[in-house]
Amino acid sequence: MDEKQVLLLENLKLIKETCVAISLSKLDKSSGIDTELQEKIETSHEELAEEVIYRILELIDGYSDLAFEVDLIVKETKSSLRDGIELHDKFIDFLAMNA
Repeated sequence: MDEKQVLLLENLKLIKETCVAISLSKLDKSSGIDTELQEKIETSHEELAEEVIYRILELIDGYSDLAFEVDLIVKETKSSLRDGIELHDKFIDFLAMNA
């Protein structure tokens, strides 16, 4: 992967973490949710956020019923961030390596 592809994946991971944190912050701390349930909710939120990003990247990679193709282009170079990789697979690999 090139530097821009890595930066994209880093930012997508940050988006996932931010969304999970925002969602968890909305839980009422005084509701008496025990630690085990709180951990299950956090895991569920993390999995959901990962899945949504994964599915969007699948769409960009061309794995959908969308009637047209989409791409992510670096404006300065006009090169595709998809060049040489499947974004959706690399995203999951990146998360596993940077857990």
